[in-house]
Amino acid sequence: MGRLININKPLSKAIGLLLVTASVGSIAIALDHYKAQASDTLPDLSITRTLMRREPKADRLHVFSMEIFGGRSRYEVFEAELTDRGGEIKATLRVKKTGQDTVVREYTETVTEASFELLWYKLLALDIAQLTDLSPATENIGEETSVKPARPTVASATYGFKFQNGLHDYPNSFEVYAPDALEDKRYSKLRDVATEFVIETFGETAIN
Repeated sequence: MGRLININKPLSKAIGLLLVTASVGSIAIALDHYKAQASDTLPDLSITRTLMRREPKADRLHVFSMEIFGGRSRYEVFEAELTDRGGEIKATLRVKKTGQDTVVREYTETVTEASFELLWYKLLALDIAQLTDLSPATENIGEETSVKPARPTVASATYGFKFQNGLHDYPNSFEVYAPDALEDKRYSKLRDVATEFVIETFGETAIN
Protein backbone atom coordinates (compact mmCIF):
# COMPACT_ATOMS: atom_id res chain seq x y z
CA MET A 1 0.00 0.00 0.00
CA GLY A 2 1.16 3.52 -0.69
CA ARG A 3 2.14 6.36 1.60
CA LEU A 4 -0.68 7.52 3.93
CA ILE A 5 -1.12 11.18 4.76
CA ASN A 6 -3.86 12.59 7.04
CA ILE A 7 -5.12 15.94 5.81
CA ASN A 8 -8.19 18.09 6.45
CA LYS A 9 -9.37 20.02 3.40
CA PRO A 10 -12.75 21.28 2.10
CA LEU A 11 -14.98 18.66 0.56
CA SER A 12 -14.20 17.81 -3.02
CA LYS A 13 -16.27 16.29 -5.81
CA ALA A 14 -13.51 14.80 -7.87
CA ILE A 15 -12.22 11.29 -8.21
CA GLY A 16 -9.67 11.12 -10.95
CA LEU A 17 -7.71 8.49 -12.66
CA LEU A 18 -5.14 9.68 -15.19
CA LEU A 19 -3.91 7.23 -17.82
CA VAL A 20 -1.63 6.70 -20.82
CA THR A 21 -0.89 4.30 -23.63
CA ALA A 22 2.56 2.68 -23.92
CA SER A 23 4.60 0.29 -26.08
CA VAL A 24 3.16 -1.98 -28.77
CA GLY A 25 4.59 -5.15 -27.29
CA SER A 26 3.40 -4.58 -23.74
CA ILE A 27 -0.07 -3.55 -24.90
CA ALA A 28 -0.41 -6.80 -26.82
CA ILE A 29 0.44 -8.72 -23.65
CA ALA A 30 -2.07 -6.68 -21.65
CA LEU A 31 -4.79 -7.26 -24.24
CA ASP A 32 -4.28 -11.02 -24.25
CA HIS A 33 -4.44 -11.11 -20.46
CA TYR A 34 -7.54 -8.94 -20.32
CA LYS A 35 -9.43 -10.75 -23.08
CA ALA A 36 -8.96 -14.02 -21.22
CA GLN A 37 -10.56 -12.49 -18.12
CA ALA A 38 -13.28 -10.19 -19.45
CA SER A 39 -14.16 -11.06 -23.03
CA ASP A 40 -17.75 -11.76 -21.95
CA THR A 41 -18.31 -8.41 -20.27
CA LEU A 42 -16.66 -5.82 -22.52
CA PRO A 43 -16.69 -5.37 -26.30
CA ASP A 44 -13.66 -6.41 -28.31
CA LEU A 45 -11.17 -3.77 -29.41
CA SER A 46 -8.35 -4.04 -31.94
CA ILE A 47 -4.74 -3.24 -31.07
CA THR A 48 -4.74 -0.77 -33.96
CA ARG A 49 -7.40 1.35 -32.30
CA THR A 50 -5.65 1.18 -28.92
CA LEU A 51 -2.43 2.54 -30.42
CA MET A 52 -4.02 5.03 -32.78
CA ARG A 53 -3.46 8.03 -30.51
CA ARG A 54 -0.06 7.13 -29.12
CA GLU A 55 2.19 10.13 -28.49
CA PRO A 56 5.89 10.46 -27.64
CA LYS A 57 6.55 9.55 -24.03
CA ALA A 58 7.70 13.06 -23.16
CA ASP A 59 4.45 14.57 -24.46
CA ARG A 60 1.80 12.03 -23.51
CA LEU A 61 -1.00 12.97 -21.17
CA HIS A 62 -4.05 10.77 -20.78
CA VAL A 63 -6.73 11.42 -18.16
CA PHE A 64 -9.51 9.41 -16.56
CA SER A 65 -11.34 10.56 -13.45
CA MET A 66 -14.32 9.36 -11.46
CA GLU A 67 -15.96 11.37 -8.71
CA ILE A 68 -18.54 10.07 -6.27
CA PHE A 69 -20.92 12.55 -4.66
CA GLY A 70 -24.52 13.27 -3.70
CA GLY A 71 -26.70 12.59 -0.71
CA ARG A 72 -26.58 8.83 -1.21
CA SER A 73 -22.81 8.59 -1.34
CA ARG A 74 -21.14 6.98 1.65
CA TYR A 75 -18.16 9.29 1.15
CA GLU A 76 -17.74 12.97 1.85
CA VAL A 77 -14.55 12.83 -0.20
CA PHE A 78 -13.48 10.09 -2.60
CA GLU A 79 -10.85 11.12 -5.13
CA ALA A 80 -8.44 8.99 -7.07
CA GLU A 81 -5.96 10.39 -9.55
CA LEU A 82 -3.59 8.60 -11.87
CA THR A 83 -1.05 10.72 -13.73
CA ASP A 84 1.63 10.17 -16.33
CA ARG A 85 3.59 13.26 -17.25
CA GLY A 86 6.66 12.51 -19.28
CA GLY A 87 6.86 8.96 -17.99
CA GLU A 88 6.39 9.76 -14.29
CA ILE A 89 3.45 7.57 -13.26
CA LYS A 90 1.80 8.21 -9.90
CA ALA A 91 -1.57 7.42 -8.37
CA THR A 92 -3.18 9.16 -5.40
CA LEU A 93 -6.34 8.42 -3.45
CA ARG A 94 -8.16 10.76 -1.05
CA VAL A 95 -10.94 9.34 1.12
CA LYS A 96 -13.20 10.69 3.86
CA LYS A 97 -16.10 8.44 4.80
CA THR A 98 -19.36 10.09 5.82
CA GLY A 99 -19.84 10.19 9.57
CA GLN A 100 -16.73 8.15 10.37
CA ASP A 101 -13.49 9.80 9.33
CA THR A 102 -12.48 13.06 10.99
CA VAL A 103 -9.79 13.79 8.42
CA VAL A 104 -9.19 13.04 4.76
CA ARG A 105 -6.90 10.05 4.29
CA GLU A 106 -4.49 10.37 1.38
CA TYR A 107 -2.47 7.60 -0.25
CA THR A 108 0.22 7.74 -2.94
CA GLU A 109 1.30 4.80 -5.07
CA THR A 110 3.51 4.20 -8.10
CA VAL A 111 1.71 2.39 -10.93
CA THR A 112 3.35 0.29 -13.63
CA GLU A 113 2.83 0.93 -17.32
CA ALA A 114 1.32 -2.54 -17.66
CA SER A 115 -1.45 -1.54 -15.24
CA PHE A 116 -1.99 1.64 -17.22
CA GLU A 117 -2.29 -0.25 -20.47
CA LEU A 118 -4.81 -2.73 -19.15
CA LEU A 119 -7.04 -0.06 -17.63
CA TRP A 120 -6.78 2.13 -20.73
CA TYR A 121 -7.85 -0.75 -22.94
CA LYS A 122 -10.89 -1.37 -20.76
CA LEU A 123 -11.88 2.31 -21.01
CA LEU A 124 -11.53 2.35 -24.78
CA ALA A 125 -13.57 -0.84 -25.02
CA LEU A 126 -16.45 0.95 -23.26
CA ASP A 127 -16.36 3.88 -25.74
CA ILE A 128 -16.09 6.26 -22.82
CA ALA A 129 -15.36 9.23 -25.11
CA GLN A 130 -18.93 8.94 -26.46
CA LEU A 131 -20.79 8.77 -23.13
CA THR A 132 -22.87 11.70 -21.87
CA ASP A 133 -24.89 12.78 -18.83
CA LEU A 134 -27.49 10.14 -18.06
CA SER A 135 -29.97 9.02 -15.40
CA PRO A 136 -32.97 6.69 -15.34
CA ALA A 137 -35.20 9.76 -15.64
CA THR A 138 -33.51 11.06 -18.81
CA GLU A 139 -32.36 7.86 -20.51
CA ASN A 140 -35.31 7.68 -22.94
CA ILE A 141 -35.78 11.40 -23.59
CA GLY A 142 -35.85 12.09 -27.31
CA GLU A 143 -37.18 8.70 -28.31
CA GLU A 144 -40.23 8.65 -30.59
CA THR A 145 -42.24 6.37 -28.34
CA SER A 146 -43.25 7.20 -24.79
CA VAL A 147 -45.11 3.99 -23.95
CA LYS A 148 -42.21 2.36 -22.15
CA PRO A 149 -42.90 1.86 -18.44
CA ALA A 150 -40.90 4.01 -16.06
CA ARG A 151 -37.74 2.29 -14.90
CA PRO A 152 -37.26 2.17 -11.13
CA THR A 153 -34.36 4.05 -9.64
CA VAL A 154 -32.12 2.45 -7.04
CA ALA A 155 -30.36 3.89 -4.04
CA SER A 156 -27.21 5.26 -5.63
CA ALA A 157 -24.67 8.01 -5.45
CA THR A 158 -23.96 10.18 -8.48
CA TYR A 159 -20.81 9.44 -10.45
CA GLY A 160 -18.92 12.06 -12.42
CA PHE A 161 -16.40 11.05 -15.06
CA LYS A 162 -13.73 12.80 -17.12
CA PHE A 163 -11.78 11.27 -19.98
CA GLN A 164 -8.96 12.66 -22.10
CA ASN A 165 -7.31 10.39 -24.66
CA GLY A 166 -4.00 12.11 -25.36
CA LEU A 167 -2.44 15.52 -24.98
CA HIS A 168 -4.36 17.06 -27.88
CA ASP A 169 -7.69 15.30 -27.26
CA TYR A 170 -10.64 17.39 -26.11
CA PRO A 171 -11.71 16.01 -22.70
CA ASN A 172 -15.15 14.50 -22.23
CA SER A 173 -16.94 15.06 -18.91
CA PHE A 174 -20.29 13.63 -17.82
CA GLU A 175 -22.32 12.54 -14.80
CA VAL A 176 -24.52 9.51 -14.22
CA TYR A 177 -27.06 8.73 -11.51
CA ALA A 178 -28.04 5.15 -10.57
CA PRO A 179 -25.94 3.38 -13.23
CA ASP A 180 -27.36 -0.03 -12.28
CA ALA A 181 -30.84 1.13 -13.35
CA LEU A 182 -29.74 2.17 -16.86
CA GLU A 183 -30.29 0.17 -20.01
CA ASP A 184 -26.84 1.25 -21.23
CA LYS A 185 -24.64 -1.05 -19.15
CA ARG A 186 -21.44 0.79 -20.13
CA TYR A 187 -22.03 3.18 -17.23
CA SER A 188 -22.20 0.49 -14.54
CA LYS A 189 -19.25 -1.35 -16.13
CA LEU A 190 -17.27 1.90 -16.17
CA ARG A 191 -17.94 2.42 -12.48
CA ASP A 192 -16.89 -1.16 -11.73
CA VAL A 193 -13.70 -0.91 -13.83
CA ALA A 194 -12.66 2.28 -12.02
CA THR A 195 -13.47 0.86 -8.58
CA GLU A 196 -11.57 -2.35 -9.33
CA PHE A 197 -8.53 -0.36 -10.38
CA VAL A 198 -8.59 1.66 -7.15
CA ILE A 199 -8.84 -1.50 -5.04
CA GLU A 200 -6.04 -3.23 -6.96
CA THR A 201 -3.80 -0.17 -6.59
CA PHE A 202 -4.46 0.86 -2.99
CA GLY A 203 -6.12 -2.15 -1.36
CA GLU A 204 -9.71 -2.61 -0.26
CA THR A 205 -9.05 -1.31 3.25
CA ALA A 206 -8.21 2.10 1.80
CA ILE A 207 -11.81 2.68 0.71
CA ASN A 208 -13.58 0.99 3.63
